[in-house]
This record gives sequence, C-alpha cells and structure tokens, in this order.
Amino acid sequence: MTQNLDLKSVFYPFGRRKIEQLNQAGGLLAHYTNLPVLVSILEKGEIWLRTTQKMNDYREIEWGVSRLQEALKLPGGLYLKKALSHVDPELSAYVDTFAKRNEQLFTTNTYSSSFTFHDPTRDRYGRLSMWRAYGKVALILDSKAIADDLTSHVRLTAMAYMEASEVSERMVEVAKNVEAHQAQLRTFDRQTLRAEVFLMLGLAQLSNKHPGFREEDEWRALWVEDVRCDPLLSKSVEVIKGQEEVVYRLSLAALSRGNLSALVDKVMIGPTTVDEMIEMRDRVEATFTKLGWWPKNGIELTEIPLRE
Repeated sequence: MTQNLDLKSVFYPFGRRKIEQLNQAGGLLAHYTNLPVLVSILEKGEIWLRTTQKMNDYREIEWGVSRLQEALKLPGGLYLKKALSHVDPELSAYVDTFAKRNEQLFTTNTYSSSFTFHDPTRDRYGRLSMWRAYGKVALILDSKAIADDLTSHVRLTAMAYMEASEVSERMVEVAKNVEAHQAQLRTFDRQTLRAEVFLMLGLAQLSNKHPGFREEDEWRALWVEDVRCDPLLSKSVEVIKGQEEVVYRLSLAALSRGNLSALVDKVMIGPTTVDEMIEMRDRVEATFTKLGWWPKNGIELTEIPLRE
C-alpha cells in the first residue's frame, strides 16, 4: 500500500509544481559569477556550496524562519497540525517544537549555491540585474540532465517570496493532501513521516525570501549539515577572500552521471568592453579545449553595451 504513495507529492506540492514549470520552460538555470571562478568550476568539475552565513545578507534565512513561525499560528498552520495529528499525534507535537529545536541547525549549518531561472524569452542576453550584481560570465546548466535517481540529500529548490499569510495558504494545500491520504500515511513508520515533516518545514524556512527579491527568480542547491553523508558532496576547507571557510564541493560529473556536455548548456559573457570580451572568450575556449569537452551550445557573447 505504501509503495503507491509518493510522499513528495503529499508534502512538497509547491516544489513539485516549480520543477514541472522549470522543465516545461526549458529547464535552464544560470550561475552568474566572475571569470576566475568559472574557470575553477570547469577545471575542478565542481560547484561549491558555502555557508548561508556568508551570503550577501544572512538575514534572508531569518526571514524564512520568522514567516514559518508566524504561519504555524495562522489558520493554515493550525489546519496542518490538526491533519497530521489524525495520522500520528506525535507529528503535530513535533511541528510545535520544530523551530525551537532546529533553529541553530538551519541558521548555522546550511550550505547553498545560488542560480537563477534562465528565461528562454531572453536567452540571448541573460538577466541584467544578475550581470550587475555578480559578474561578467554565466554558466548555463540544463537541469533536465541531472540524474533523478541519485541518492542525494542535496535539494534543488525554487525560492518563494512570501509573507506569513501566503505560507499559511501553502500549508492548507499540504493539510488537504494529508487528509486525502490519511489511511496510506498511517502505514508508514513514524521515523519516515517525521523525516518528511522535518524536511518540509526546513525547506519552508530556507526557500523563502523577502518579496522584494522576486525579480531574481532564484533557485538554490541546498544542503543541511548533519550526521548523514551524501554521494555528491565532499567537504573541505578553502581560502576565500583571505579567510579559511568550510565548503561542500558538489560534483558536476556525479550530478550528470558523467555527461557534462549535456549538463552545461553554454557559457555566456555579459556586459564588458570589446577587448575584455574577446580575452574572456579566448580564456573560456582554451579551458574547454584543455578539458576535452564542449558545452552543448558553446559560448554566447551577449554584446550588451557597457555603461561607463
């Protein structure tokens, strides 16, 4: 009976819809950065997940935490706890104590790498706000090339931009799913259900930003450091801007089962001078030649005029 119920469809309807929408829109995600970092990503075959405490504004996490806590007191949160109590009373009690017991885990032990949805309607030019904020090159990845059968606790998740009332509305949807599948959910062991509730609430915290950032259309690869290991990640201490920092290195080869040319759709070079654009293009070309593989759609020069 349990084999026929996909727990993700019950507890993560928003995330499932966003993945479907992403795939329908081409599945491309952009990682904006500078040339040295891009070359390092390509040569090492990995993207680093850094602690959220090093984000441009670490208070982004605080936004998600506070809105979740508020939402749990609103009608949607109360409805969700009631629905869970009909499956297992301990699940409802677990929700009540979740924030207090896991605040440090999610605020200090979370690592992420950021991407933005690469809109096919402006594929030629990229996202101007990202060029201005993060660098002159962008690595365009095809999320459809990511193997979906890997055993991984790294989550590729779309960011939401919600107030507490909107989080509460999402909880109503989950509560209705729980009610609809109540009998089947009871056949799962308590530890499995508790893990799903833990992840659902954790993602609700980590994947919610201030609505003022909505234009970014951000996605994140997220990893919460705990006792589990992950086949896609390796931990190391790196020197970044003169300071030692723990990072988790996400293997692109493992992520795509070795099909890097399918995973890397192209590299884009953004607003810059003509001389620098040519220099950067040549450096990227030389890097791919050295590696012996080429992105599916090569190197794109946006030729956006540079404002002095």
